[in-house]
Amino acid sequence: MMEKSVNFSKDGNRKNDTAGTPKHGSNDTFDAKSETEFPGEGEENDINAEDDHPLSDSSTSLTQVLDEVDRFLQTLGDESKSPEAPDSVDQLSTMVDSMVADYNDAKSVIRFGNDPENDSSFLEALSRVSELSNRLGEIPSLASSMNNRSSVLHRAMSFLDEEFRTLLEDSKFEKAKTSRTSSFNGKNNEEHCNSDRCTIVNQNQQDQQSDQREDQDQEIPTGFSFLPETVSKLNAIATAMISAGYDAECYMDYGVSRRSAFKSALDDLIGHESLSIDDVQRLPWESLEREITTWIAAVKCCSAMLLPNERSLCDAVFSNSPSLSHSLFGDTAHAVVIKLLNFAEAVVLTKRSAEKLFKFLDMYETLRDLESSIEKDDDGGSYPEEIAAEAAGVKARIGAAAASIFCDLVNSIKSDNGKTPVPSGAVHPLTRYIKGSTEIHQLMGDTWCRKRSSDLRQYHKNYQRETWGKVLQCLGQQEGLQVNGKVSKPALKERFKSFNAMFDEIHKTQSTWVVSDEQLQSELRVSISAVMIPAYRSFMGRFKQYLDSGRQSEKYIKYQPEDIETLIDELFDGNPTSMARRRT
Repeated sequence: MMEKSVNFSKDGNRKNDTAGTPKHGSNDTFDAKSETEFPGEGEENDINAEDDHPLSDSSTSLTQVLDEVDRFLQTLGDESKSPEAPDSVDQLSTMVDSMVADYNDAKSVIRFGNDPENDSSFLEALSRVSELSNRLGEIPSLASSMNNRSSVLHRAMSFLDEEFRTLLEDSKFEKAKTSRTSSFNGKNNEEHCNSDRCTIVNQNQQDQQSDQREDQDQEIPTGFSFLPETVSKLNAIATAMISAGYDAECYMDYGVSRRSAFKSALDDLIGHESLSIDDVQRLPWESLEREITTWIAAVKCCSAMLLPNERSLCDAVFSNSPSLSHSLFGDTAHAVVIKLLNFAEAVVLTKRSAEKLFKFLDMYETLRDLESSIEKDDDGGSYPEEIAAEAAGVKARIGAAAASIFCDLVNSIKSDNGKTPVPSGAVHPLTRYIKGSTEIHQLMGDTWCRKRSSDLRQYHKNYQRETWGKVLQCLGQQEGLQVNGKVSKPALKERFKSFNAMFDEIHKTQSTWVVSDEQLQSELRVSISAVMIPAYRSFMGRFKQYLDSGRQSEKYIKYQPEDIETLIDELFDGNPTSMARRRT
């Protein structure tokens, strides 16, 4: 049996004929035609040049030729008859060669894909030529005519190969403009799926978009777009090439094109080409943090939309070859996932610090969801086993890194014996973060929580004693105010001045303090007012009469009891206010 050669130059000359090349599984590339003229080939080319006719003009004769070829193929199974090839066998090869020439002729009005009926006739005729090549090669008496049919078949496959690659390259990675408030809802998804573009929009994509916080319009990925008729053409060409034994070429064309498309799409999603391990190591944390956020969005987009979309495309193009579809999707998915996992691997190798903890946890959750998506689809055998294993391994390393950072943070907190208070009397960020945590309550138990509440009450008492004790002492002590049984005006004036100075200083400082817990803030104000207002009112009521009314009284009695109460209510707000509250 003579075998096909697969290297052709675009001017129609064969560059290399390799005898013994396996018919199936060849990885060689195509050019246009064969250099060597086989017997009768020159005459056929003359016929093609003279009969430059549209395919539709020969549709009747083509039908007759196909019928005769079919009858001949049926007789090949009858061993009692000596097969003799009819003229229709050579006529069919001539017609197919003429069709290819018409398709390739730039001046011709015939273009593949423009007329489904013509294309169907061409593919049907091509399938007969392929079958003739297979069947007649097994019959020694008819093998001599193989060269011509092989040459025609090669030129036809070269043409289809180029059309196949062109159709694949015509796909675009599209994005749609949308605002933060107009995220993809169910209605939008339905309209999207019913459009003339074969795109897939999943529920997970909605979740991804709802997480965005920017107010400006966003460009939301909608996937690779293929018109339905394009998918049909790809399917028809793939079926023809596989039937003719050109499955390896078809496999290579599709795989290379789709992997290249995904690389461009990922670069578009991430905003640049992939970062190397060294690039990631050199990035400052602020920049790396942004890269991680972008990476998370890219992983979610791939797992929720792009990869399922690609699997559907593979199944549609190679509907007659499920095993080939599975293998092609597996190769593409593996290349995409590994590209994404490489970034995560590089991040794991960066220097660890407490500020990275939450981003590491975000990456862990993203990889967990990716692994879950792969395992969910694995029932259908869509993903190669090594993809799930790779994702699980990287997830485990990210988790270990996060756990290590957390342990370092715990040890850092334990060893932090600093006594410097938080500025403005605010609560320490770590304390504020875990405040009211039900998990902490469940973990530590009721006894521990009651002890913390008891400590808080004791701190409250200590604060009141340390801060307001001297002020109350100033109002409560009678010593030094009387001389020989009479109130000393100079001493009384000095006592009022001391009270005003101490109260002003406390208010100036503690009005800028922050007590974020409203209940505690209220309790502090009430407890201060409960001791200060009665003490001040009593002191004023007893000694105000000893100061002359008018300007002298206003000079020393700076506040009325109501003013003191108002100023106490301004404490712990974090906003300093004017303390100049004089009696009007």
